Amino acid sequence: MQAIPIGMNMRDMIGLAPTGSGKSAAFLLPLISFLLKMPPITQNLVEDGPYALIMAPTRELAIQIDKEFQKLTRDTALRSVVIVGGKSAEEQGSKISRGVEVIIGTPGRIEDSLNRRTLVLNQSYWLILDEADKMIDFNLEDSVNFIIDSIPQHLHKSNEEKEVLEQEAAMIQGKQ
Repeated sequence: MQAIPIGMNMRDMIGLAPTGSGKSAAFLLPLISFLLKMPPITQNLVEDGPYALIMAPTRELAIQIDKEFQKLTRDTALRSVVIVGGKSAEEQGSKISRGVEVIIGTPGRIEDSLNRRTLVLNQSYWLILDEADKMIDFNLEDSVNFIIDSIPQHLHKSNEEKEVLEQEAAMIQGKQ
């Protein structure tokens, strides 16, 4: 309840809450609101990648997040793909190449997809790290940092509040 308004205002946030408290909805609802303002990923936009990237430490959590995303976007044209180990990297790459607004995956497979060049993050405006503490516990920090470094610097938020507001306004206007 407290996190959703922060997310709707595109503010960075760290949230801590018990299992079953609605953490996924707290980051998915603001993300979906943002995505609905963006043009669909069409053939001319697909080469720049998805608008959002959600990382989870385990394939089970990534799949669970995607199920929630699918429920919340059932009556929209928004698309996602789950990229995790244990599934065909080629099939996942093929889904990405057809265009999706959101990638949900584990750091290892996301890093692999970036290295294979089946994924680019040139227009990834949202980055969500679900259970970031577990990613550190699982020694995934290097992969997470590699992925963050793969997002173009001009998409990183400034440290200055005024510049952040200008960046957010320009981002929405530039895509409409």
